[in-house]
Amino acid sequence: MPRILSRFLIGLLVGGLALIPPLALTLRAQQAVRYYLCGACMGEGKLKEWRVETCTQCGGDGKVGVTCTRCAGLGTLERKCGRCGGDGTIWVTRWIGRHRRVIERVEVRCPRCNGSGVVLKRCPTCGGDGIVQVTCSRCNGRGEYGYWTWKDCPYCNGTGYYAYVPVVDSHRH
Repeated sequence: MPRILSRFLIGLLVGGLALIPPLALTLRAQQAVRYYLCGACMGEGKLKEWRVETCTQCGGDGKVGVTCTRCAGLGTLERKCGRCGGDGTIWVTRWIGRHRRVIERVEVRCPRCNGSGVVLKRCPTCGGDGIVQVTCSRCNGRGEYGYWTWKDCPYCNGTGYYAYVPVVDSHRH
């Protein structure tokens, strides 16, 4: 009994928790198992891991297409016709008569805007596509993003400690 007690105390002094098997076992068959705090995870059983993944919002391009606000996604802008000034009609002067000596002023439909007073012009912001490519807000244009996650410590298998069993030579007495 004093021998088992002394082994226990020496185990505590050396720096680990020495577990003593039941007293019914003989001293030759017993092995002291020591548990040590895992130095990698400091006893937590988990390690932080930085993960990088392709951005799902932009598909890794770093840009996403949004509806053009200038043309509301139509790709064209309505402008006042420069020829008729938005009236839809213009005044033309024609020579009439058999000898073409008489001048007549006639109001006719504007050929440029077809009488509507407006012309459609390609949107300079989106180039007529109706969609503008902007920097992805999730990955800030990098095409990937990173985040911290927890994983089981590979050194202690997620327990926070590891066991040390010294090898006992069975031939020594």
